[in-house]
Amino acid sequence: MAHDALTDLLGRVWRGSDVVLVAPDDAVLDALDVGVVIANRQPAGGESDPRCAMPEAATAGSAAIGGSRAFTRTSDGDLGDMKLTLCYGDPPGAAELAVLNPGRAAAAPAAGRLVLLGSADFLTNRELDRSGNAALTLGLLTRHPTLSWIPRPQMPTTGSVPAAWPSCSPPGFAGHACRPESCWCCWRCGGDGG
Repeated sequence: MAHDALTDLLGRVWRGSDVVLVAPDDAVLDALDVGVVIANRQPAGGESDPRCAMPEAATAGSAAIGGSRAFTRTSDGDLGDMKLTLCYGDPPGAAELAVLNPGRAAAAPAAGRLVLLGSADFLTNRELDRSGNAALTLGLLTRHPTLSWIPRPQMPTTGSVPAAWPSCSPPGFAGHACRPESCWCCWRCGGDGG
């Protein structure tokens, strides 16, 4: 994802939208520069308790997010103007879910959030009925009435956005695509939606 596209996504968070990135790689996290990195170790896998106070996680209880990517705070701990919540897996050292909320007064009254998921496994039909996966999915994706899902194309990466990409992008979102091998994007509109 280009730096400008990531900056735009963070701007949407500050204006009230929720942005969910699934399995973002080091390059995406570096460009976001929100104080979160991929953890050096991975959680044991399988089902785990939330181990955080996020309401959606508390409602869901135990969940099996799965995947091989986990997150932790950067070694310098600088989150800028964001507040970080790490859940599932083995937080704070290897969390499968990271949620960043704007933490300063300049944020919209109902500021959005940036959600980083280690995997999309728990969102699939095969895994949705396991433990608290459905409740967690609904909690993470239904805070706003509009949902735009940008699926990862099932085609080889050639270094550019596939020609078919704009047809699955919401209005005003064309050209802000994740690299196919990097992440899926999900974007919930709240506030002004733009």
